[in-house]
Amino acid sequence: MTRARRQQLTAGLLVLGMSTSAGAEAIYYANASSHTELQGNFGLAIEEGGASLRAEMSLLEANGQARLVPRVSSNWSAYDNVDIDTVLQYADWSQTAGPVNSTVESRLSFRPDAAYLDAIEGTIHRAGDTTTESLRLRFASFDTGWRILGGEPLTLGTNLSMRTQDSAPEFASRITSAIGIGAGLRVQTVLQLHDAGAAIPDQSAVDAKLVYRSPLPFISRFEGNLRQPATGESRQSVAVFFPEIQNDGAFGQSFRLSSAATLAEITRPDGVEARLLGFETEFSGAMLPLIGGDN
Repeated sequence: MTRARRQQLTAGLLVLGMSTSAGAEAIYYANASSHTELQGNFGLAIEEGGASLRAEMSLLEANGQARLVPRVSSNWSAYDNVDIDTVLQYADWSQTAGPVNSTVESRLSFRPDAAYLDAIEGTIHRAGDTTTESLRLRFASFDTGWRILGGEPLTLGTNLSMRTQDSAPEFASRITSAIGIGAGLRVQTVLQLHDAGAAIPDQSAVDAKLVYRSPLPFISRFEGNLRQPATGESRQSVAVFFPEIQNDGAFGQSFRLSSAATLAEITRPDGVEARLLGFETEFSGAMLPLIGGDN
């Protein structure tokens, strides 16, 4: 696509947004910069009925190089159970040499009125000369009614998917289970199976989580996690979550404070082990009246 054609596309999107008289329109700017990269997003959003259009331009700067990345997305919903999403994204409009690569992805989601099936999703992804097609079936969770010590019943869920990329199809499945033991303990497991043929190594993965609601007043819950991804790197972790402290604003500033501590052990495929200790604190909701706070 030539530079003139890119400018025509951008101008067309702006004219479309300004000429739409019905529905909701918004022009927005968001600053998503970090300490290593500058990022600013400027966009136009139009919504009417069950359809929406969003055109966005991102300016990225890192290591002294600036990139101009446009993105156009649309969504159309019909009959309360059909969604069609399309995303068109270019690599970098600021480059002057060579063609500008683009990526197009369309997704169709259908939610049938069936007790055993939640959704059927189909996706077509095209990047350059490569086309990827996928089909996914999401089955409804099955409540077995089986309980242990009066806890939450055992529930099972399954997802099946098929994916093709200029080659033989690949099949994958995801099996989830959850059960409560008594009033304070919950166990969740996720098993992912991936069959890509004999030429590709096994890519199965296991993820298990144990959640215990603590009766102690100064600890909200304990979480233990065991993760064995397809990469072969295993991770075991234990986390302690402390009770959330919040004020609804009836007595001064409104705020919310939550914190947690995590100890993790990671074993890489080459046998190297690493231990990590982390603390996390989140504080939100407090704004001074001078910067727009309202109690």
